[in-house]
Formats: sequence, C-alpha cells, structure tokens
Amino acid sequence: MENEKSDCQDKRIKIVHNVELGLIVLLALILLVILIIIIRNFPDVESFLIVFFFLLLGVYPYYIHKKTIRLIQNVPEKDTDKPHHAIIIAHKRELKLGNFPFPDYLSGEDILIERFLSPSKEINFKVYDVNTKEQVIPIILNENATHLWIFGHGMRNKLALKGDFLCYFDVRNAPKKVFIGQYHCNSFLGRSLGDYNMPISQDISHFVRMDPFIRISVWRKLKELDTKGLL
Repeated sequence: MENEKSDCQDKRIKIVHNVELGLIVLLALILLVILIIIIRNFPDVESFLIVFFFLLLGVYPYYIHKKTIRLIQNVPEKDTDKPHHAIIIAHKRELKLGNFPFPDYLSGEDILIERFLSPSKEINFKVYDVNTKEQVIPIILNENATHLWIFGHGMRNKLALKGDFLCYFDVRNAPKKVFIGQYHCNSFLGRSLGDYNMPISQDISHFVRMDPFIRISVWRKLKELDTKGLL
C-alpha cells in the first residue's frame, strides 16, 4: 500500500473520458436527427413533442431545483458528531447572488432528503455544499460520515471543484464507510474512492453519468440499502 501512486496525472484516463463524452454527444446528435425525421414525416405529433420536451427540459428541472433548495433550507440541524449520511454537493463555481449553479441540484438530492426525514424512520444526515478541497477532505475523513453520497462533476478517480480537483487517492486512507456513491461523471479507467475504501456497498460506474439517469440510480440504491438494512 505504501508504494501506491496517484493516477490523477494519468493522461490516458482523461483521453478515454473525453472519448466517452464524445460518444454521448454523437448519440445525442443521432437522436436529434431521428426526432427531426419523425417531426417532418409525422406532422401530427409535432405539437405533442414540443410540449413534451418543453416539460422535460424546462418545467421539470425548474420544479426539481426549487424543491431541492427548499428542502435543504428547511432541514433541521443534525448531529454530525454521530454516524450520519453525508450528502456532498460539489460545485465547480463560486456562489453568485447567494446561489450555486442551477444544474447542481437536479441529481436526486431531494430524493435522499425526503427519505431521511421520513417520520416512520428518520435517519441522521447532513447536506454539505462545497467547492474546495479544503471543505471536502474533512467530510470524507470524518469517521462519523458513514455514508457518502457525492454529487457534482468529475471522473472515476477525482471530483471536480472550483478551479481544482480532489484526487480520491489523497483520501485513500479515510475510515471505512458503509456506503459510497459517486453520482458524478465517472470514467472507464481510474481508481475510485470506493476502490480505495472498499465500503460494504457502493454505486460507482465506469462511464459518464447524467440526469435524469442519476436520479434513477439514487432511488434504486436507496431502496436497496433500505432492504439490506444498511441505511
């Protein structure tokens, strides 16, 4: 273990990750072309598709964002000196007018908060809005943060922050966790925080992750942990 080396400077990981992103963009373009063909050949469905995508890309994200912010603002103070779920929302930018970027709150944080506040089985948790390594590292190293739900941007081996990255290698000696979920872009190559920590359960992919699929993953994993008695 002493001879372990960080893989955060490995350019191959970045190259492969960019290829993955390129494939996603290509797929999106193909779907766009198919959509245009459908509209041109079936004009009767044009109005339906316009309304559908307006709701999907406009109204729904706005609703989720407002809901998540409201939940976070109304969360009662939690005892972080006891075992708890750490909901880490990592931001790549500074606060502007008291707010972080709109898309940072669409990945399922609201699903977790609503479940953890459930009167039938309330669970100790804390939401951490962070944008620097100095803020993130103590959370991961906290032995009372038994479950890590990490949202934001990055790759399999690192978390993107304001003008910097947290290399998961740097927190490889964190106390063993019950659960680690990297709900940000991952990559085919690279060692994740879960690879170093080996928690009882984890949810970390080898590919790009994006909304609304991240929300589905959060919901499924939450249900799985509950079923297994790991919450």
